[in-house]
This record gives sequence, C-alpha cells and structure tokens, in this order.
Amino acid sequence: MTEIIRCMINDLDETPKYEDERLERILLVASFQVNIEGDFLNDYIVDIQTSTLTPDPTSDTYRDDSFVNLACMKAACILDRGTAVQAADLAISSKEWSSSLDLRGVADARYKILLKGGWCSTYEVALMDHAVNSNQVAGAAILSPFRTIAGYPGFSNSNIYYV
Repeated sequence: MTEIIRCMINDLDETPKYEDERLERILLVASFQVNIEGDFLNDYIVDIQTSTLTPDPTSDTYRDDSFVNLACMKAACILDRGTAVQAADLAISSKEWSSSLDLRGVADARYKILLKGGWCSTYEVALMDHAVNSNQVAGAAILSPFRTIAGYPGFSNSNIYYV
C-alpha cells in the first residue's frame, strides 16, 4: 500500500521525500480512521502501539480493495494537510528597500487545493460512494480524478467509472 500512496502523492524520485517507515505509520493512522468511518468486507484491528493491521487487506484471503483504496486516499489526505500546514508556517512577507519577498501566495494556493480538490475531498466522495454502493469497489478505476478549474485542481466525480 505504501507504493500506492507514493504514486498518489507523486513521491517517485530516485531518492523519495518520504521513507517507507513514515508512509507506513501514516497509513496505519489512516487505516484506523477509515475503519471507523466505513463498513468493509473484513473486521480490521488496527493496533497503533504494535504498528499492525490485521487481517492484511491486500492478501489473497482477505482482499478488500475498497479498504485499500480508501486507506490510501486518507493517508494522502493526511500528507496534503501536513504540506498545507508547512506552507502556512513559511508564509512570510518581507520588504527592504527595493527588494521584497512574499511567500504568502504559496500557503494560499496549498490551502485552496486542500479545500477544493486535494486528496481529502477525493476521499470524502469515495467514502460516500462506498457507503451508497457497497457492492462496488470504492475508488475503482478513477480515470483522471482531477481537472483544472480557474487554475486550481478539483475533483470531478464525473470521471469515476466502476469496472
């Protein structure tokens, strides 16, 4: 599942930004939250102290694609929120004589992405789809989940197709 998250957040460089261990910890927290918010094929036990998720939703015996997709979207959402907070911490403006530096726009852009179409809103829509269409796989075959509206990415649920 860490590889799915890595693709979702575009952390595919030769030297990735996030270590696997960090993504696994975030995924465990996301799994804990998703397990509470949805009804799934299996009853999952998420133990934060021992860093375990049982049963394994990716195994052949307990395969649960809806849980996997939703947990990965929630983990990407957690990372999106963290990035937005970091950007807000760096939102400064400075002017001295004829030189100026203004990083407030970066924080504003991150916040707009978070509100209008980052992984958090994608997760919310997929969770609602899962609740309504429990016989379908949540997030299955999302083809181009983002579109650009006035320069900001946003979720378009017209691009969701179930296979």
